[in-house]
Amino acid sequence: MKKNDNLNVLKFGYSPWKYPCNWFPNIANFFRNIKRAFHRVTKGYCSVDLFSMDYWLLNLIPEALKEYNKVNDGFPDSKFNSMEEWQAEVNKIIECFEEAEKHWKFSDAENKYEEEFSKLLEKKFSSSTLGGEKGNEVTFPPLTPEEEELEKNYYAEAERLHKYGDEKLKEGLDLLYKNFGDLWW
Repeated sequence: MKKNDNLNVLKFGYSPWKYPCNWFPNIANFFRNIKRAFHRVTKGYCSVDLFSMDYWLLNLIPEALKEYNKVNDGFPDSKFNSMEEWQAEVNKIIECFEEAEKHWKFSDAENKYEEEFSKLLEKKFSSSTLGGEKGNEVTFPPLTPEEEELEKNYYAEAERLHKYGDEKLKEGLDLLYKNFGDLWW
């Protein structure tokens, strides 16, 4: 049995009477979610969206454009010759934003060194010790040359993926800017 199995409400044998203190956070979250839903209806966003507006926009724009492609029945004939060309342009914007979201910031989705580096960090933190004058300084054992090479490779790959995400974001924003006035229904 895992450490947090008693918190799984879908697991057979869970008794809310046995753990009544677990009710209170759920009740508080319920009312917070109602407040957030109200703000999204009245303002179009809520405090959670503002906390990470970059992530929110990276998800909102492609989803809105996908819906736009479904319901749109016209195209800007001054720029495009057919509806298919216009939808291909909108799909290119969607693709750019989705790629940017996948690779931007701290995403390790495609970092080929992720698994090995995670194991290294786990090993590093499990063998750390507390010390210093106040007893609150953490010391780590020195890295071997192979581990230093792995760390260097991991961060280089993370930087490459981040740059790719930035390029896709810039390309998507440029396409969105170029076609912004044509996004009518």
